[in-house]
Amino acid sequence: MTIRYKLSSIVNDTHQSVAANLVVGERMLPHIFIRAASSQPIEIHDMLPADTRFKILVFAGNMADVADRAKLETLGDELNKPDSFMRRYGRSEGGKWQVFDLVCFSAAKKDAVSFFDFPEFFRWHWTKALPDDKDMHGRSGGGGYAKFGIDENAGAIVVVRPDGYIGTIAPLEDVAFLNAYFAAFLLHYSSSTAFLNGCAT
Repeated sequence: MTIRYKLSSIVNDTHQSVAANLVVGERMLPHIFIRAASSQPIEIHDMLPADTRFKILVFAGNMADVADRAKLETLGDELNKPDSFMRRYGRSEGGKWQVFDLVCFSAAKKDAVSFFDFPEFFRWHWTKALPDDKDMHGRSGGGGYAKFGIDENAGAIVVVRPDGYIGTIAPLEDVAFLNAYFAAFLLHYSSSTAFLNGCAT
């Protein structure tokens, strides 16, 4: 039986069509991607542990395309601004985000993009940059964008809650929407600790 959470401040389907097959309020679909740094196949669910953090999954489009890469650079600049949700609620200490985990997926094949082709903001850890391609044996991976219903050029941002359910989806260029989404239930404290419904995350 499929569990689907009702719409609320933490379940927002305004941009459901951006990733048509990932249903807001339901669990993230499984799929295998390839790590850009090692060519190692990895199941996306293995990157979504229940560690109290929101997973920010950036489907960056075709990074082999100059225009798509420029969009990703712009997104990184927006997310790195002091007033963005990433910095306001989830500052990185010791190389690890406290409230968020950021993972970037490119529609380009592994032969077309390397780990260092990902903008610096999105390759903060070697495991967090992945092309949507098959493994070296051609047995697994590839077709993730199509499976999730994401346009390879438009891309998408998918927010997976700490419990593994999809909280919301946004277009790549709409950081303002995500700022408002998180502002609805996260509180910013000067101690850099974010609180969800009165409980520290």
